[in-house]
Amino acid sequence: MEKGSGDEGYRAKQGRDNLRTHLIKNGEMAATIRQDPYGQGRACVEAALALLEGKAVKYSDPETRSIYFPVEVVTAENVDQYLQ
Repeated sequence: MEKGSGDEGYRAKQGRDNLRTHLIKNGEMAATIRQDPYGQGRACVEAALALLEGKAVKYSDPETRSIYFPVEVVTAENVDQYLQ
């Protein structure tokens, strides 16, 4: 989340680029979300291959046929491990 001025509060931001991690490090932004595009793509391909082969897909929520993928919240406490 990014500090707003006045009564705006905080704005949520998504991404992992160096600008955002440096803003967090400098106290100008509270947090960002780190995603794993490689892992997400792999999960999609695995699901597609299972469907093509007539196998069951391993859904996180079978009722909605959703595959959940974890994300990481980057904050001041853990930002150093993401700085490049």
